Amino acid sequence: MESTYVALDLETTGLDREKDSILEIGAAKFRGNEILETWSNLVDPGIDIPEQVRHLTGITPEMVQGQPTLAMLAPSLIRFVGGAPIVGHSIGFDVEFLRAHGIPLSNLTIDTFELASILLPRQGRYSLSALSESLGIDLVNAHRALDDAIASARLFQALLDYALDVPLPVVRQINRLAARTEWPLAPVFLGIERALERKGPAGKRGGTPPEPEDESLPLFEKARPLRPKDPPEPIDVDFAARLLEQEGALSRIIEGYEYRPSQVAMLRAVAEAFNKEDHLMVEAGTGTGKSLAYLVPATLYAIANSARVVVSTNTINLQDQLFGKDLPALAEMLREAGMGEKPFLATVLKGRSNYICRRRLDNLLAHSDLSPQEMTTVARILVWLSHTRTGDKAELFLPSLSDQSVWARVETERESCIQDKCPYYLNRTCFFYNARRRAEKAHIVVVNHALLLADIATEQRVLPSYNHLIVDEAHHLEEAITKQMSFSTDWYKLRGLLDSMIHLSRRKGRGASGLLPEVLERTQILPTKVYREIDAIVSTVQDDVVRLRDGLGEFFDMLRESLREASGKQWNSTMYTRRIRITHSVRVQGTWDGVEMEWENVGALMRRVADSVRRLARGLADLEFRDDPEMDGLVADLLSTAETLEETRSQIHSLIADPNPGAVYWAEVTLPERGEVVSLHAAPLHIGPMVEEYLLDEKSTVVMTSATLRTAGKFDYIQDRLNAWEMKTLALESPFDYKSSTLLYLPTDMPEPQTSGYQRAVEKAILSLALATGGRLLALFTSYAQMRYTYNALQTPLAEAGIILYSQGNGASRSQLLDSFRNTDKAVLFGTRSFWEGVDVVGPDLSVLVIARLPFDVPNDPIVSARSETFDSPFFQYAVPEAILRFRQGFGRLIRSKLDRGVVVVLDRRVTSKQYGKMFLESLPECTVVRTPLADMPHRAADWLAKGNGAPRRPTSA
Repeated sequence: MESTYVALDLETTGLDREKDSILEIGAAKFRGNEILETWSNLVDPGIDIPEQVRHLTGITPEMVQGQPTLAMLAPSLIRFVGGAPIVGHSIGFDVEFLRAHGIPLSNLTIDTFELASILLPRQGRYSLSALSESLGIDLVNAHRALDDAIASARLFQALLDYALDVPLPVVRQINRLAARTEWPLAPVFLGIERALERKGPAGKRGGTPPEPEDESLPLFEKARPLRPKDPPEPIDVDFAARLLEQEGALSRIIEGYEYRPSQVAMLRAVAEAFNKEDHLMVEAGTGTGKSLAYLVPATLYAIANSARVVVSTNTINLQDQLFGKDLPALAEMLREAGMGEKPFLATVLKGRSNYICRRRLDNLLAHSDLSPQEMTTVARILVWLSHTRTGDKAELFLPSLSDQSVWARVETERESCIQDKCPYYLNRTCFFYNARRRAEKAHIVVVNHALLLADIATEQRVLPSYNHLIVDEAHHLEEAITKQMSFSTDWYKLRGLLDSMIHLSRRKGRGASGLLPEVLERTQILPTKVYREIDAIVSTVQDDVVRLRDGLGEFFDMLRESLREASGKQWNSTMYTRRIRITHSVRVQGTWDGVEMEWENVGALMRRVADSVRRLARGLADLEFRDDPEMDGLVADLLSTAETLEETRSQIHSLIADPNPGAVYWAEVTLPERGEVVSLHAAPLHIGPMVEEYLLDEKSTVVMTSATLRTAGKFDYIQDRLNAWEMKTLALESPFDYKSSTLLYLPTDMPEPQTSGYQRAVEKAILSLALATGGRLLALFTSYAQMRYTYNALQTPLAEAGIILYSQGNGASRSQLLDSFRNTDKAVLFGTRSFWEGVDVVGPDLSVLVIARLPFDVPNDPIVSARSETFDSPFFQYAVPEAILRFRQGFGRLIRSKLDRGVVVVLDRRVTSKQYGKMFLESLPECTVVRTPLADMPHRAADWLAKGNGAPRRPTSA
């Protein structure tokens, strides 16, 4: 812990070690909190410095001109580093970059990013600047090499201080696991263990504590499960409305409160729906404040009747907003209104896979050989587990596929849950069942659409019973149900399932692992005769598993060749993934008979394995193991595996040989360089009957709401998709004055999409707009290909004008892109489908919205294609309404407050040249519309923004 280290950081022209160069190197030798010596140099990169890098680092071409080359600096740097361990933030990147450029450092490396993700598992953001701010470390010149290196040194020491608060048994457990691996952080944790042993039981907290737990958790311990009144007691609608009116309780707790008549109108409608046990569909425009408009009456009704109301959302962001912002504000508002003596309880309930299973974690720790990447994830989980009270993976940082793979091995599963035989369930430390118990006592239970639908799929075994439901973001309900009820598998997923039963290790001295070898290991204590019987059964099953693995490989090979024949020229397309819908025309291809025959053999073998594993599990359950929870868990895992095998067999059989007319089937094939992996998929054709049967017919009150439910001013389309024809409807316009805030620009000379001049016109239009308005522009695309073409064309000219171009798909996450866009003075952001909604940038940071193309679904998408066939006029009855809903969501990204002002430009001429284009325009609120040539657009946009409140930014000249 008191060794001498060297902190190291590089600034580079980009992330590609082969093409990019080093701009600056900074290094700091340190011991503890003392910086002993520093070394830093700018480097002549020999190539141009991209504008984004200049903006980020402040390093200009003039600064590196005449500086030494990397080869000239190498001897001095190597001498400075010597043999000391190298510390740095994401240090692997720096060391590998140096190696690629001829400086091979073989020192032990310690990654402060990785260490922070373990010791601060709920931090949220792990950039060097975010951690420095959180832990009180000075970082004045971020993205300059020496400053970052010194900050990394300070961060390392702060993390070591923080580690002294980790329980010693946890650190010892991490070190026991690390002893089996080549984990780079193993020496650090050995040092932490020694320091904790010297420190004794009194720990030392360094840095800042984790986020506080939900303060309402202790209240649930005293509360009793709800018992709804029968008959229910209606709520006072006028009292509820007064809470949100001009002199109401909410106005007294929120500074600058704005009364919104549309919000009160929605509240009254929702309250009446609860009182009359009605079903109501509400479109509430942006700025209505719909969350409180439904939460207030729902909560008052729940309190008055000791009832439970389930609120379902599509996104985590809205779920977090409801639970972290709106519900606490509601509680404070009710106290202000004198209802403090009637507190309400609210909780978030998620699917089982969101909660860690302690029993499965114990099994992982006892029987696994971990890779270094897996070791980091497990260490992160163990530290987090020492203080979490919810066991919710949302508290954890799990960004990589390796992280997700480890979590999949420890998440709670219904199939492998042994409930009343599990020690964690019995001592009430099972996180999932504790969350379920809270939900049984809560008046408001916030879930997501997936969990709501899982409850339907399991015949109401997921959620506690409820009769009152609010579905927010209801425009996503069909998509969410489709996704929840879909099936997919591929050869690698099936091979992983078979490997979980029996897997031969590649390491010398390691025997077979998996459930079947574990059965033999655990049953050795039984009488010899019984053990031999088990051994014979296991041996037979293992042989069948090996044959099944081989058979599945041959089946997928044959399937791929048949799909190649069926798809014809499409097979040679350059698409990353080819989707081939499996219809009657595919099944009558000559080679499909061979696929069916091969599947008949493989499917029969898969059923035999599933049946054998199920019989083995039940036989083990009948044996006496003196209430051994580990054996109970093994039995549960065997039954879970058997169930998964049988479900997979049934789904593949339907796809290959016995299609369900109510399902859509397709295959996906990756590009050849990925090995032409074939995956199989199935999804429901119609979801409306499920909504009608399990929600509308079952629940007393159902409220569906969203900012976008109507197409061309009517609810007909969404009601038809959800079988919700009997629902009452209410449309509330946004309180925003779009006529004075929003300029809708429709160029008159824009070429039609698919014509030769269209793409060039898009590039020219976006460039001229960005230059005229100084950036502040979001462009929405419908395909990655068009977005990439446009990005490549505009990056340089925008950079030359001092405007930074950010684009989805360049390695940064959605939240990182939005943060960079907000925090950059002159910026343009490109996004595709996920950016058409949920982007909330208030104020002048986003002043221009460009819609490059009308967001129609891809017509040959299997689900779109199959559903289109159910309409008399697929384009007008299905494609256009779907595109209008998405178009309205995209439009809603611009104006997010009453003070916002902006320009929307639609670069798809079909909104004016086609008859159906009127339907898109009629679906928008009343804006100021301008129809003039493209050449007129830049100054029109700049003039419009200049008329807004406050001094406009100076436009950038071309």
